[in-house]
Amino acid sequence: MMIITSLMIRSSGARIGVLPGTSYMHESNPRTNVALKWTSRFLVGVIALFLGFSSLYWMMITAPQAEVDPSAEPARSVITIQASSSDVRRHFTGYGIADAVYHADVPSRVTSTVIEVPDSSRPGSPVVEGQVLAQLDDADFREEEMIAQQGIVDIEAQLASLGVEQEAADQRVLLVEQEVELAAADLERIKELYEREAAHQREVDQLTQQLLTKRTSLVNVRQEADMLKTQRTRLLSTQRSQEANLRLAKQRIQRCRITSPNTGFIETIDVTEGERISAGMRIARVVDPSRIEIPLRLPSSSRSHLSIGDSVELHATGQSSSVWDGRLVRISPEDDPDTRTIAAYIEYEQGGGEAPYLAPGLFVRGEVSGALEQSRWIVPRRAVKNDRLLLVEEGQVVSRPVDVAHFVTGTFDQFGLPDSDWIVLETPLREGESVILNPTRALFEGLPVKEISAADAMAAARRALDDEEQVQ
Repeated sequence: MMIITSLMIRSSGARIGVLPGTSYMHESNPRTNVALKWTSRFLVGVIALFLGFSSLYWMMITAPQAEVDPSAEPARSVITIQASSSDVRRHFTGYGIADAVYHADVPSRVTSTVIEVPDSSRPGSPVVEGQVLAQLDDADFREEEMIAQQGIVDIEAQLASLGVEQEAADQRVLLVEQEVELAAADLERIKELYEREAAHQREVDQLTQQLLTKRTSLVNVRQEADMLKTQRTRLLSTQRSQEANLRLAKQRIQRCRITSPNTGFIETIDVTEGERISAGMRIARVVDPSRIEIPLRLPSSSRSHLSIGDSVELHATGQSSSVWDGRLVRISPEDDPDTRTIAAYIEYEQGGGEAPYLAPGLFVRGEVSGALEQSRWIVPRRAVKNDRLLLVEEGQVVSRPVDVAHFVTGTFDQFGLPDSDWIVLETPLREGESVILNPTRALFEGLPVKEISAADAMAAARRALDDEEQVQ
């Protein structure tokens, strides 16, 4: 302070000037005076700033602190539910394309020319089993049928003639057999006479020669009879071939009339009148949408949780909100190693009720509900924020970390909430604990709150809606 006072005096003296008659013992250097002037100004500024900040800091640390009275602030109201365990079904989501179980690509089974396509055979038209889709030219096949029939008639005539010859041949065989027996008897008698020396050797030889001739004749007639039987067998074989040709000709004639194999709707007609088609070419596609199958691709880990007959909720993708209820009918025995998925086959019976039409070819999302699990702790999905739950204990907010097992969809009446999205917790809770339904940033741990049960809040909301409707 003394230095500041001295500098101020010297500065003021420089401004005032030197009085007349006043003398100094030493003369001042002008350059020294300028440097001293600027130094003094800088020091004065630094000291003033230091004193200002020092005063501000002293006032801040000595200022009285305002105390907050927690009891004076009203407790915030929060909507809570009571923690409860429940039996839940494991849900899995998959995607697939709907396909009709009964559908057919109707082919042509003959090579011919289309001579007629009925007006009823148009894409989108309903058809019944056996209805004509197209008519092919069958003139060539009718000629084949006539040729086969004539061949059968000719063979039947030959068989009839052969039957007469066979009967005559059998009669000849009988007659020659009798002649052989008579010749053999004559030979025996002449041999007896020869042994008694009542006949000559020449007579024995003559009868022996006659017997040999008769036996030769018997062999010949038997051969003729056997030849007739062989010829009959050959004719019968030819007859069966002709009958087969006749059946084929009739089948070709029938196949020229192409009909629907099942009841449904025509998806496409691929031919026009006058077009020549070959065997195997597709004529039309018929679809029966009454029974739909969807192969859903589900995670491989879901196999142990699935069983035949599980319910499946099918949702249309995109902007449509249509929903269908199907069931699980088959599960593929192998996992896909590339996608790590399995194929679960879902069937949906399409009836005439209020359910929307499920068109084959639609890409759908399926939610499969697995078998019942053990009792688990569940909370609404909106109650969990950043993997933490907010609970109310002794009138204050308590934050608790939780582990999520999986998600489920559905309704749980014991909570009285309209929520459809729920979380199954790995972290156990205590029965009856108060869980805050809508955690927000304004709710922090230790904040005093007032509980309002979700049931009371829902009842109050319904009363408000009823009052508003009555006013309107």
